Amino acid sequence: MAEALNRHEVVYSKNRPLESIFKNTVARVLDFLILNHNFDYSASEISKITQIPVRTLQRVLPHLVKKNLIKETGKIGNSRMYMLNTSSELADLLRQYVIGTINLNIDIARKKQKPYEPNTLLKHKQGLAAR
Repeated sequence: MAEALNRHEVVYSKNRPLESIFKNTVARVLDFLILNHNFDYSASEISKITQIPVRTLQRVLPHLVKKNLIKETGKIGNSRMYMLNTSSELADLLRQYVIGTINLNIDIARKKQKPYEPNTLLKHKQGLAAR
């Protein structure tokens, strides 16, 4: 099983790199597991976070295991646990794409912001003091 760590899942938004291209639930599951690659999840946990019906996940997850993109890490009660297969070359390439796309989007967003002017606050304080 995956190492027991406190979970700090990545906030799941509508800006999913793989799903924006492939427009399907497999891509949504991969986006989620790539961004949370340090943890394992049950189908019901993945369903709750990604808003994919459990019945759909019960069909998709075994397919991704068979393709060696994710791995089953064990069972808790009756629930199978899944995580990204970090030893898979294809999973690693997909992870590089997802992280690269996110970093590119961050860079684009930063360029659209006005540059920070450190003297702005000082000028504002001086204007208040002059009143």
